[in-house]
Amino acid sequence: MLEPNQKLKASTVKRILNRRRFLSGATMLGVAAPLMGGGLAMASPSVPEPASSAFGEPYLNVRNFGAHGDGKTDDKAAIQKAVDQASIHGNKLVFPAGRYLISSPISGNFAGHGVWFAGAGQEVTFLISNQPDASIFSFSGNMLTLSDMTLMGSKAARSGALVTTRCATENITRCMFSTYFNGIMALGNVGLIRDCSWQEPQSPDSNGIIVDGYAGGMTMDNVVMYVPYVTPNSGIKALNCGALQIANSNIMKQNYDLLITPPKGQGVFSVNAINTFFDTARTGIHIAPRGGAVSRCSFTQCWASSHSTNGVYIGGTGLIDGIQFIGLQVNFCAENGLSINAPAKNIMVEGGEGVHNNTAAIHIGDHVTGVMINHFFGGSGFGGSGRDYGNDYGIVVGKGCNNYQIANCHLLGNRSAALLDNSASSAARRIVVNNMI
Repeated sequence: MLEPNQKLKASTVKRILNRRRFLSGATMLGVAAPLMGGGLAMASPSVPEPASSAFGEPYLNVRNFGAHGDGKTDDKAAIQKAVDQASIHGNKLVFPAGRYLISSPISGNFAGHGVWFAGAGQEVTFLISNQPDASIFSFSGNMLTLSDMTLMGSKAARSGALVTTRCATENITRCMFSTYFNGIMALGNVGLIRDCSWQEPQSPDSNGIIVDGYAGGMTMDNVVMYVPYVTPNSGIKALNCGALQIANSNIMKQNYDLLITPPKGQGVFSVNAINTFFDTARTGIHIAPRGGAVSRCSFTQCWASSHSTNGVYIGGTGLIDGIQFIGLQVNFCAENGLSINAPAKNIMVEGGEGVHNNTAAIHIGDHVTGVMINHFFGGSGFGGSGRDYGNDYGIVVGKGCNNYQIANCHLLGNRSAALLDNSASSAARRIVVNNMI
């Protein structure tokens, strides 16, 4: 006991206060549950409520709305109720570990608030569509956050997208997309997809991510797509976008790893891809507008190798103006490392290499204008030696090309020729200097 007027040490006071906070928090966690139907609903002892974060944001638990997560019960109606409630106040909606069956899409319009859908981890929280239309979430409105879960379609998936979002802002992190027809249909304004993976597409028409919107920008970071069985149409398909950034990602074994194909009246502008593998597909980077526009795009330290046609293909119809490659690696392709075709113009290649391609390291098609190639290695080397390790040609220039420059390139060791120039352009419209041929 303390004598009258005896003071506690500061450290003792701190321990007592901490213990009181702990006991108070434990008591609250033992009884607290979301307010529903005008009263308190007790949390199930087997599914305890997760603690709120240090910021104390409100949350709802889908189990308290009747979701079972047992892999047998259709949880669509229960989760829809939870979404409707969460959208009113902008709650965090928690999905504890379990397998939640979804018979039809769960929808929401977050007009005034954003909603955060949080699983317990992609290894333990599964949302599963058991229908041929493999759609799970379809959202619009203000802000969507989706994290820490696996979304799965069925083996019969032949339409739909696991997530369709038309939200003004979205943040999708630490999620896996499996057995999908389409993984994400991104139709909003500003988005972030980070630390996510895709596996087991179900159709040659499948796509990992379709981007059709995003005047404000879409960022993808640490995205992994590897599909060794069914070959889908594309990993990332861009139809309309004002700014698309892809970083530190690995996109492999698609038909087109990155497919940029805006239709007439749409455009894909300001693509910035950095430190990313587009590997082992039909084409790694395929830029082929269908009457639309592609402009102001940059690819830095990207790998587009081991493809059954070209590492990078540029062609189509419409506007293609201003594509830059820095440190591009285009090796081991059945046709060309980089194929540039009309109507493309103003294409720059700075550094990088193309070896062991069956046709050319770089092939410039007929009537292409404004190509600059500098410090590129397009011969034999980079891990192999001899003419069999080179290309058939280092660089090929097609008929009618003009206003191009090829300078400071290493083109030794190719099977047929280092440089094949069919352009017949005047000296004023071509600069070919300081190359090793």
